[in-house]
Amino acid sequence: MLVGAAIGSKTKNYWAIFILAVVSHFCLDALPHWEYASRLAGVSNYTFLMTTLKSLADIIIGAAIIYWLFKSSNRFRFVFFGALCALLPDGLIFLHFLLQTALGWNSTFLYHFYLFHNHFHFLERPNFLFWKIIGEGSVFFSALLFLFWQTGKTNYFSRRAAKFKSRLS
Repeated sequence: MLVGAAIGSKTKNYWAIFILAVVSHFCLDALPHWEYASRLAGVSNYTFLMTTLKSLADIIIGAAIIYWLFKSSNRFRFVFFGALCALLPDGLIFLHFLLQTALGWNSTFLYHFYLFHNHFHFLERPNFLFWKIIGEGSVFFSALLFLFWQTGKTNYFSRRAAKFKSRLS
C-alpha cells in the first residue's frame, strides 16, 4: 500500500499509477512477507472473519499514515489511488475467498487469478520469520521514508524531539 502511495506521489497519470502499482504488487510478492489472502482457502467462517479483521487493521493503519502525510497535499488523489491500486490484486483474492466462503460460489476468473497471483509468491519455508521481517520491514521503512521525503516532513521527528527537549528543560 505504501509503495503504491509512493508511486502515486511521483506520477500524475492515473493509467501509469494503475499499471506501476499493480506491477509493483507482483514484484513485491516475490519477497518474503506475511500474506493474509492466501491463508483463506478452506478455513472456517470464524478464521475467515479474524483474518479479514487483521487485514482491515493493516489497511486502516496504512490509510491513516497516507492521510496524515498527504491530507493537505495537491497530490492526495494520486497518492491514495496508487495505494488502492497496489491493494487490488489482494482485493481480488479476498473477493474470490469471500464468494467461496459466504456464498459457496466459485468464479473461474477469480480462481485463475488466484493461481496467477500465487505464482509470484516467494516459496514458504519453515523458520522463515527472519526473512519475512527483513523483507517486509525493508519495504515498509523504505516506502515510508520516501513518502516522508515527498511531503517535506523529513525534519518532523527532529522538530518533535527538539520541542519535547525544550519542554523538559
